[in-house]
Amino acid sequence: MSDGALRRLLALHDAAEGDAVLRETPRRRITRVAWPGGDVVAKEYRPTSLGQRLGGALLGPRAGRADRGARRLAAAGFLAPEPLGWLAVGRRSVAFARFVPGPTLQEALAVVDRARARALAVEAVTLAARLHQAGFAVRDFKPPNLVVTARGLVLVDLDDVGRRRAGGWGRQAWRNNLVSLDAYGQAPPRPLGVTPRLEALRAYAGLRGLEPAWLLREVLPRSRAKRRG
Repeated sequence: MSDGALRRLLALHDAAEGDAVLRETPRRRITRVAWPGGDVVAKEYRPTSLGQRLGGALLGPRAGRADRGARRLAAAGFLAPEPLGWLAVGRRSVAFARFVPGPTLQEALAVVDRARARALAVEAVTLAARLHQAGFAVRDFKPPNLVVTARGLVLVDLDDVGRRRAGGWGRQAWRNNLVSLDAYGQAPPRPLGVTPRLEALRAYAGLRGLEPAWLLREVLPRSRAKRRG
């Protein structure tokens, strides 16, 4: 998308109010704005500390990283929001991507029947397994950041998507993705229950060639601690 079009989107984002503002915090503003060809989600990142500004200087603005994350996933054959580009304006940066319609996985798990919930839990760990097998590490892989569509689950929070080695931070991130999925699966108002959670983790173990007992020992205690924390 041209720089001029991105700046028009930025103006719409800055002017958005009411229901068009999906999230507003000191660090982030997310809006949904109308645009030819389909609505656009604008994600604005505002570094509020010296550490965040240093991180941006070392790794690049977060909006640019989100845009690259979407392009990397799409290039590898994964579903991702269509990236339209990003801008850096002063200390803030804003990424633009096509809106992905559909409920989040968290919303869907609260209303679907038990059979569908179990299928969605397996679909989520299957996506995680595919991402991890391809070497992707996603820092915030959790049900509120996954959208349920007819084509499959779409990850929409792409601030920290990268490719990592199997060891070190990459392996820890992969485990943490499963911890988040399991912990959120137990969230009210419709906790998944023990059997679907175990089925999902065993499905992941089978897809990755891991020993299920080892994986359960790695994930379940951390999931329990995350729910309590």
